[in-house]
Amino acid sequence: MNIHTGGATLVHELTHALMDPDFPKAPTWFTEAVGSLFEQCSISKKDIRGLLNWRFPQLRKAARNDKLIPLKKLFNASRTDFDGSQSGLLYAESRYLALYLQRRGLLTAYYSKFRDNYANDPTGSQTLEKVTGKSLKKLQKKWKKWILRVAERQAEDDAE
Repeated sequence: MNIHTGGATLVHELTHALMDPDFPKAPTWFTEAVGSLFEQCSISKKDIRGLLNWRFPQLRKAARNDKLIPLKKLFNASRTDFDGSQSGLLYAESRYLALYLQRRGLLTAYYSKFRDNYANDPTGSQTLEKVTGKSLKKLQKKWKKWILRVAERQAEDDAE
């Protein structure tokens, strides 16, 4: 790979290499969610955690303008979609949905349950509803509010 873009790309691709043997049938949205989550991360003795990164401004803009891609459509996006005209937003939404789950302590459980139940839920949407206790529609609204709160805090931090 071309490391010219920096270490984030290397971490992203290494995450795919680690995830693929464990969850080889994971859909594109989820492999890219996990890969991009760790592009900007902190590593401690007990875990690795995704942090805000350069993908957030596009997501924030989409949330503010009511242009978020519905979760159901995100979950059905193909590799071709992720390489197409909405590529940036698809990556951002996938990543920040994973970050949302991580910050609620749900990402590990979601990953395991999704992987183990893939045959019955190939997009992961039903598993997400079970893990979060919310319908996709309610989760979409709550997630959007979270994005906007993170954006507000970031703006306050930038102003200091």
